[in-house]
Amino acid sequence: MTLFERVTSSGGIIDTLNGLLEKGETQLNTATETETTNKNNFDQLKQSLTDEIKFANKDMDDAKKGLAESAEIKAAAEGDLDVTTKALNEDLHALGNLHMDCMTKAQDFEAKTTSRGEELKALAMAKKAVVENTSGAGGQTFSFMQISTSLEDGVERFNKQECNTQPCVGERHRFIFVFQNTFFI
Repeated sequence: MTLFERVTSSGGIIDTLNGLLEKGETQLNTATETETTNKNNFDQLKQSLTDEIKFANKDMDDAKKGLAESAEIKAAAEGDLDVTTKALNEDLHALGNLHMDCMTKAQDFEAKTTSRGEELKALAMAKKAVVENTSGAGGQTFSFMQISTSLEDGVERFNKQECNTQPCVGERHRFIFVFQNTFFI
C-alpha cells in the first residue's frame, strides 16, 4: 500500500493531520510540563544553594570577625603575660635579695646577741669579783668629797704604779669599787 492508498482508505488527509496534531500537542504538553517541573526544581535548587551560600558567607564573616577579635585578645593577653612575667621575675629577684638581706641581718642579730651575752657574762663576773674583793667597804660611808679625793688619789697611784706592795692592793680594790659606784649611783 502506498501512501495515497492509506490516506484515502483511513478517511483523508485531514484526519491524518488531526491525529498528528493531537499527538504533537500531547507530546508538546508532556515536554512543557516536564520542562516546567525541571525549571521549578532548578529554581528551587538554585534558591536553596543561593541561601546556603549566603548563610555560609555570613557564618564565615562572623567566624572571621571572631577570629580577628580572638587574635586581638590573644595579642593583648600575650602582652599582659610578658608584663606579668617580667614583673614576676623582678619580684622573685627582689625576694631573693630580701631573703639574703634578712638572713644576713638574722646572722648579725645572732652574733650581736651572742656578743651581748658574753659581755653581760663578763660584766657579771667583774661585778662578782668587785663585790667579793670589796666586801668590807659596804659598812663605810662615803661622801662626794671623799669619792673624788679617793678617786683622784687612786687614779694617780694606779697610773704611777706606786702600789707595788701588798698593802696597796686594798686601795686598788677600793678604787675599782668607787669607780664602779660612780657609774651605778
